[in-house]
Amino acid sequence: MKQDYFQPPRPDVDFVRSRLLEEIKRLGLVQFNQLMRWLPVNDRTLEAGLLQLMSDGSVVASSKGYKAKNAQDSNLLVSRECDTCAGRGVATCDEAKEIYSEYISICKSAPMYSYSLNQRPVTLDTAWHRALFALRPGVSSLPRVVTLIGDDDLTSLALALQAPEIKVQVLEADERLVSFINYCAQERNLNCLTATVYNARDPIPDGLIGKSDLAICDPSSSLFDLFLSRCIDLCRRDGQGQIMTFAYPTYLGRDLSLQQKVTQMGLMIDALLPGFNRYHLHDIDISDSRPVVPRNGKEETVAFVEALMQLRVTDEAKPLVDGVCTLSDEELYGEKAAQRILDQNNDPAEHQNVRKVSSTARS
Repeated sequence: MKQDYFQPPRPDVDFVRSRLLEEIKRLGLVQFNQLMRWLPVNDRTLEAGLLQLMSDGSVVASSKGYKAKNAQDSNLLVSRECDTCAGRGVATCDEAKEIYSEYISICKSAPMYSYSLNQRPVTLDTAWHRALFALRPGVSSLPRVVTLIGDDDLTSLALALQAPEIKVQVLEADERLVSFINYCAQERNLNCLTATVYNARDPIPDGLIGKSDLAICDPSSSLFDLFLSRCIDLCRRDGQGQIMTFAYPTYLGRDLSLQQKVTQMGLMIDALLPGFNRYHLHDIDISDSRPVVPRNGKEETVAFVEALMQLRVTDEAKPLVDGVCTLSDEELYGEKAAQRILDQNNDPAEHQNVRKVSSTARS
């Protein structure tokens, strides 16, 4: 297995700070999460930059957000995003609000996400919009079979509730999530939805190879080789198979490495939507020193954002990982992430029963 992983450098702090001040001056009053969606930054780096700008008097904070010193309230522009889709290019309809509320209710009882499995789920609003994007009309035919490798985000439930006529199957290493998804499917008669215990280090089972119209995965950057290879194995090879994945987290810079990786694997980029994914901020991660709690209106807290990327599986597609992957956690995740996983495995309090969720439906 090649180890030239897609791992761009982290953005320069001085560059982030100058961009931050520039955006605040240009936009007027702006909220924490809006800045995080528009700048190459994560929550901790943004927090540090804002504190420095406030300490030198360049920026002032209020309960409504941040603005440049001496900015006039009458001229403030809070956002230039579409109110309906929040910059995602796809929106739910009024008829789906009841289903969305049901989805949120189900997810509130899901197992707590686990650092020991390298889980960092997106917000439920994001997972819902992922399903909307996958099922959007007029772009491609409705997928008949969708397979997800890993689903701490519970995107599978959003897909099954929105399109019960398709088959949704989950391959997940977390036995708690597998049991939860199968329980929800049984309780709500979602016969289209199934979940199976699966470790991505293992090859795709023979019965699933080449059977999916759409494969979905959300790996960390060091796992792209492995997860995209498994998705290629899952997908049809007649030009109709597609992969939905997510790339370019805002805490990393951009270079050609990902584009080169996709080309090397014989995949074609069909769509790229910046800032589509909003990753959930753990409540324990919210700093007491932050002057404005980073909540975007009534929605969930966000730690960083990432682009949605849809890939077409060409007849030249080639997995870079074939057979069993024998790499260690450190080789797969990197030294820091592997140590975090080890630390969490040694912490009995890490496995909690229920994830904390707060979200409201968009109009």
